[in-house]
Amino acid sequence: MGNKLSHNISTEGGSEETTPQRIQCSNIEDHLIKNPFEGYTGYLIEARGRNGPRGKVFRTDRMNKQNKHEAIVTIYSYSMPSNPGAADGTYVVLQFMQSQKFFAVHKNKPSKLILTKNGWDPEYAEDITTTADRRVFLAKRSPPFSSDLIFRAASGGVTGVITLAKDRRNKPAILADLGEGHAEEAQKFKIFKPILKPATDDVTGDYLEAVSSPYLPLGGADERSDGCQAQEEQRQG
Repeated sequence: MGNKLSHNISTEGGSEETTPQRIQCSNIEDHLIKNPFEGYTGYLIEARGRNGPRGKVFRTDRMNKQNKHEAIVTIYSYSMPSNPGAADGTYVVLQFMQSQKFFAVHKNKPSKLILTKNGWDPEYAEDITTTADRRVFLAKRSPPFSSDLIFRAASGGVTGVITLAKDRRNKPAILADLGEGHAEEAQKFKIFKPILKPATDDVTGDYLEAVSSPYLPLGGADERSDGCQAQEEQRQG
């Protein structure tokens, strides 16, 4: 195994691969994904319109009791038992906890980041075994050894990374080549552990706070976390 990030996201030495890789679910945790840079500041969220969810990934800098749960992202992390040094990062799948929708690459438009919709019934994230799945991204530290992450699409040779538009919260995130035509700040994120706390004002109710989590290294390449196993046992039970 290579270097490891906090929040169970590791960095493994090696070069990026376009050939589908065999992977295995190794950890499941809930997080907030935030861009901390000026002009792009905000948490990733599924925005809602007059007719309900818009089915795309946006950012919000206004966390409140109405939308706080919609910003929580379940991050599934994957190890590579047969070839642990092949990826320069950690393969992950991202799912909004509230809506249960996954981040994914559009089937016919590789620059389009979508959320899974009704009618597309993919397998459980814990059962994904290949990076060819359109929901799989490669989380990498950028630059190396920093706490900033980029999320690069991993399926079908698509190389775009999740990218935000500057000063435009109403414009959805896209997949764009790293650094090409976009400021690097548009493509960097940090992950935080969401902690729900009671507010002092009874009118506002509870609130969501992003806090740093302790360093929790990922398990060995041939190990699976209790989280993945528990999900499987719950489905089978």
